Amino acid sequence: MDMKEIAYSPVVQVHQSVAPGAIQSTCEFCLELDGAPDTRFHSIYGAKYDRIVARRNRIVAMPTLGQLFVGSLLILPDFHCETVAQLRRDERRDLLDLVNLMKERVRSFGFPLTVEHGARQGSGSGCGIYHAHFHVIPLPE
Repeated sequence: MDMKEIAYSPVVQVHQSVAPGAIQSTCEFCLELDGAPDTRFHSIYGAKYDRIVARRNRIVAMPTLGQLFVGSLLILPDFHCETVAQLRRDERRDLLDLVNLMKERVRSFGFPLTVEHGARQGSGSGCGIYHAHFHVIPLPE
């Protein structure tokens, strides 16, 4: 896969299906997915683009910020939930389908490692992002 295929795409309205109350005002991912102008992504790249490169229903894929390895991606729901365990069965299926698709797409960059990263906000641990997300990390050989 050419890295251009994992580039940022022009902004499109793709988040209209988010249920009222599903956006968390303190969640970095929710703010970005809702188009808020004051997110880390928009401060780096501007409001002209979003970073969604693939979608399966309510699950999206996007490049990570500050990638350690070329092709690193995040797979996450476009609505707020803290862990993959909180997703409905069909949402988990969509997430795993998109994880598998993205693993195939980044395989040319290295062996694709996948991990869920994060925790519930109430636990006070984890990565500081309390929104369910998987990392797809192509480890160079």
